[in-house]
Amino acid sequence: MNHFFKLIRIRFNLYVNYIIVRVFLIKKFRNKVEDKNEQFFLIGCLVGISDKFIDEEYVRKMMEVLRMTRVMQALYKEFKEEGIEEGIEKGIEKGIEKNRMEMAHKMLEDKVDINLIVKYTGLMIEEIKELMKKDRD
Repeated sequence: MNHFFKLIRIRFNLYVNYIIVRVFLIKKFRNKVEDKNEQFFLIGCLVGISDKFIDEEYVRKMMEVLRMTRVMQALYKEFKEEGIEEGIEKGIEKGIEKNRMEMAHKMLEDKVDINLIVKYTGLMIEEIKELMKKDRD
């Protein structure tokens, strides 16, 4: 129960900080920044900058609270999707590279000219020579 009240207090403090920053921005830039999107952007910038001045314990507490917000959930989903896409791309690249190396290895076994191996696999001569060296060892 005590943990629950700490989270409520932290969340309340975050909202108070948000309101203070918003009021500050409105007063400071009332006539300069009328667009709501730009106001939100500025608030985000100030929150981002404040990151440099808070300690690790406060960061941990903020993360507990932020996990409950729609913004953090949307960011998590976006980052997860980007991570999956990046993982798929890297997996495909590794698979292609492995296939090229296997093809070169088979061509070396069949005594195919090194220039043809370069042409059909796209490998560099140095890579093929390294393969040949590994085969000898």
